[in-house]
Amino acid sequence: MNNLQHWQPSPRTKKGALIAKNEPSASGAVEGRTQSAITELRAAVQQAELLHSKYYSVHGLCGFGCSLIAAKDYTHARGELDHAMSRSEKMGLRLETAQIHYLTGKLLALTARLAKPPASINKQRTSSLKS
Repeated sequence: MNNLQHWQPSPRTKKGALIAKNEPSASGAVEGRTQSAITELRAAVQQAELLHSKYYSVHGLCGFGCSLIAAKDYTHARGELDHAMSRSEKMGLRLETAQIHYLTGKLLALTARLAKPPASINKQRTSSLKS
């Protein structure tokens, strides 16, 4: 077993504790505790910004956006993902950029599903096309 594959930062250091908080499974977003995950990730992102850890800040913003999507807070999720996208592109973080693109697509699919027009409008549109 390679020791580098299972390296875990020490939770006693500030950055080690920050890394542990930014993991989506540790924050509770995966288990369905979205409200507690949102507050924990918001605090972790703020702490990362205070420690000038730009990578962990962007990583935390990705998890924060994912938690907001799980909580169905689509308007705030869009803003956070846009903010994370600009920061990740500026820093050249390809993996985080890809993850943000995925979450943005998921968000757009969910909001498009909510914004379907009523059936009466659809009938009018199809009848005008047939004429």
